[in-house]
Amino acid sequence: QACVVFVGLRFPSVAAMDGDSKFPQQLLFENVAPATRLLEKRRQMYEVQDALENQKARFAKEEENFKKKEEQLRAKDLQLQYQLIRFNKFLQDNEAKRRRAETRAAEEAAQIRLKDDEIKELEETLRHANQECRELEEEVQRNMKYEEFLEKVKDTCDDYSEIQDLVTRYETLEGSHRELTEDQKKLDNDNEEKRAQFAEYQKKMTMDILSYTTSTAALQSKLEDIVKNRQRLEAQAAEAVQEDSEQTLHLGQIIMSVENLYNRATRQRP
Repeated sequence: QACVVFVGLRFPSVAAMDGDSKFPQQLLFENVAPATRLLEKRRQMYEVQDALENQKARFAKEEENFKKKEEQLRAKDLQLQYQLIRFNKFLQDNEAKRRRAETRAAEEAAQIRLKDDEIKELEETLRHANQECRELEEEVQRNMKYEEFLEKVKDTCDDYSEIQDLVTRYETLEGSHRELTEDQKKLDNDNEEKRAQFAEYQKKMTMDILSYTTSTAALQSKLEDIVKNRQRLEAQAAEAVQEDSEQTLHLGQIIMSVENLYNRATRQRP
């Protein structure tokens, strides 16, 4: 084995490595020979070397144990992860099953409500049907007297040998009456439309007459104003003519006076 010299360090002995003491006992070789010291140092070195080898072996074994434990832990971790994944998948499957169950339960509850509503509607329909059946039975009982009456009519009248002939005749007359009633309603509606049109026309004509009356009154007022203006202008023209006549007469008189004076003057001149 190679010798390794550790300078300035004190190494524990093998006994110290085993835990018997903390440090090796120091040997004082102050008065021994150098060879003895060297041998002692080599012995200590071998002890330290052996202790280191033992420590290394122990460390290697512990490391191997740690690796095994680590592999075991890793395997356990993988197993736990796998179990966790399976458990998570199990939870997801259970959650999906729960949701599907809740959805199915909700759908079934809705179907139950629908069926209950349908049952209620059918019961109500059955009740109305029973009520209608009872009413029809009562009506049949009430109409029995009409059948008896028709039997008597058939027996007393030779024109009808069966009740169905009477019913057919009645249906024919009822249809004719219905058609006549519809025609009467149609005629009444047409008459109402004509009345409405006439009333509208009469209203329009009344409005037109009022409009024409208003226009005539306005034109009459305008005509009266024009006539008054014409009379005023005629009066003014008559006054102007009379004034012109007077002025002409006065001018004629003046001219005649002037002529007379002129003739008189010319006759008196030698």
